[in-house]
Amino acid sequence: MNNQLHSSGRFISRCLTLSASVGLACVLAHGQCVAGPLGLVKQKALKMQESIHASSTATKKGPSQPLVTREKWALLIGVGRFKDTSVKALPFAASNVNRLAAVLKDPDVGRFAPDHVNAIAALSATKDAIEKSLSENWLLKKALPEDLVFLYFCTRYETDGKDILLYAADSDRSNIQGSAISLKDLLSSLKKRTQSQQIIACLDLSYLEESKQQTPDRTTDASSAEGKESSAKMPSLKDLAKETGVTIFSGSSPGEISQDAMAAKQSYFAHYLGMALQAFNGTLPLQTVAEYVIKNVSRDTNTQQHPEFVLASENADLSTLQIGMPVKSSAPPKQLAIGHPIDELSTRRPDLLPAAPARRIAQGKAKEEKEEAPPAEAKVGDVDFGSYMARMKRHIQGKWTPPKGMEERRVVTVFTIMKDGAIVDPTVVESSGVDSVDDAALAALKAASPLEALPEGSPEYVQIKYKFDYKVKRD
Repeated sequence: MNNQLHSSGRFISRCLTLSASVGLACVLAHGQCVAGPLGLVKQKALKMQESIHASSTATKKGPSQPLVTREKWALLIGVGRFKDTSVKALPFAASNVNRLAAVLKDPDVGRFAPDHVNAIAALSATKDAIEKSLSENWLLKKALPEDLVFLYFCTRYETDGKDILLYAADSDRSNIQGSAISLKDLLSSLKKRTQSQQIIACLDLSYLEESKQQTPDRTTDASSAEGKESSAKMPSLKDLAKETGVTIFSGSSPGEISQDAMAAKQSYFAHYLGMALQAFNGTLPLQTVAEYVIKNVSRDTNTQQHPEFVLASENADLSTLQIGMPVKSSAPPKQLAIGHPIDELSTRRPDLLPAAPARRIAQGKAKEEKEEAPPAEAKVGDVDFGSYMARMKRHIQGKWTPPKGMEERRVVTVFTIMKDGAIVDPTVVESSGVDSVDDAALAALKAASPLEALPEGSPEYVQIKYKFDYKVKRD
């Protein structure tokens, strides 16, 4: 039996205090244009800012409890070229992915750690590469229940009447069931194995059976009619969100195509999504971002494209989420600091206070004899959990009584340890396939509670990902 604390082997703890101050300054104040690489004039950018701010003000319905987000992860997939030459290319898929990745990794906007954003585009976006990025190789190995998972898919798709089948770069049109990626299975598996309530799937998809009669920025009536006919054969996005438990933000309705803004060299959906995420330094609530994107995409495509925003019923609070919220791994914002804050002088630099020459002399002598003690909050990061985890492992192992059998099994669980040592919310995130083995793992966690109290300096609670390996040896 072994326990996995994190992909890096480090202890996983929840940050208890998040910054309550949210800057509402226009990103232009930081020398950035909200249109990013498009280079729109300042007047147009300011007009967009005012439009989004008005929308944000109009949709406020009173204070709400903020979500607790431990970490943030993003997986961006853009398939623009296909090995199957019968599948029409999407010229700006890679551009969509690269620009959105830049927005998310911007320390003043998206605030995702650079190594927490995985972008796969062009012919590299094979089915195997996409599935590996979602599996134990990356996302499922790292994401935990209180993490935000941001997904973006730009590709073509077909449907079997019950599911949306995403094309990878190496998908074969003659064997779509075997070579495409089931969106329903992908989202369901991700939700089940991470147990995250904060998964957002942004779909920038184009239906494969579009009419060939299409202008660069507009779709003909024939294409629109075909799209409406096709949508009746597909599951609704509302049903997909309900079945998978994942919030879906789609740039178009089923059966439609995602149209391109030629001047921007992006799809309309990716273009306006990036603009909205950059506005006000990434602090707009998700609901406001969606409303702005829907309004502008519908307008610029002459209502031939109908974006949809569907909140999963179990995570309705996600509408208040700020994609750009800072988390532990976020890089510090770019800023210039000169001198010392006056309100902190008494604790950080009392020697700089007026009329304190004697104090400065005394402190100078004391510093020669002994280094100043670190602030109390630094002790939290210095807590050594190694011995605690070793004792926890032995204690749980002593409570585990797996059923007798001749096959090797593995169960992966996630649970929370409160400050007093109580184990709460134990959940199986990767089943062994045998109910009795899964039940034995949960019973062991229940019997092991309470553990020792968390070490001094720990946060109020911590999350653990724990593996039970059931191996049978023959005599």
